[in-house]
Amino acid sequence: MPNVRIDEEVWRELQKRAAPFVDSPNDVLRRLLGLNDKVSALSSAAPVKPISTTQVQSKIVPGHEYRKSILEYLAAVGGRAATHDVLETLERKMKARLTQKDYELLKYGQIRWRTNAMYERKHMVMEGLLKKGSPRGIWEITEQGKHWLLQH
Repeated sequence: MPNVRIDEEVWRELQKRAAPFVDSPNDVLRRLLGLNDKVSALSSAAPVKPISTTQVQSKIVPGHEYRKSILEYLAAVGGRAATHDVLETLERKMKARLTQKDYELLKYGQIRWRTNAMYERKHMVMEGLLKKGSPRGIWEITEQGKHWLLQH
C-alpha cells in the first residue's frame, strides 16, 4: 500500500471532515473524491459501503463542533478556566445536541463527548487557539483564539 505525505493544513482539513473514532484519513478522502466502494487494504474482499457523514453525525457530535462554545466560554470568564468548569459549561451549552451515543462510556470509563472535547482542545492548542504549556487542568485562550472567535 502506498504512503502519502501531507502537510499540517491538509491534515487539519481532513480532521474537520472526519467523524472522530470512526473515519480514517482514507475514509475521508474516499468520500471527498466520490469513491463509493471501499476495498479492504488487507485483502481483496468484496467492496464495503463507507459510512456517510450524515449517518455518523446523527449519532455523535463531531469534536470540532465544540470549538466555538469552548472559546466563547473562555473569553467570557477572563481567558482561562479549569477543565472541569469548561466541560461542565460545554455540556450545558451542547445538551440539546448531545446524543445517547455521545454519552456512551469508552474504555476506562470516559464519556465519549468529553473525550472528543479533550481531543478538540488538543487540536486547538496545535492551531494556536489555546495556550500551549498552560498549568495542568487549565485551559487558556490565546490572542489568536480571540481573533478566531471574532471571525466566527
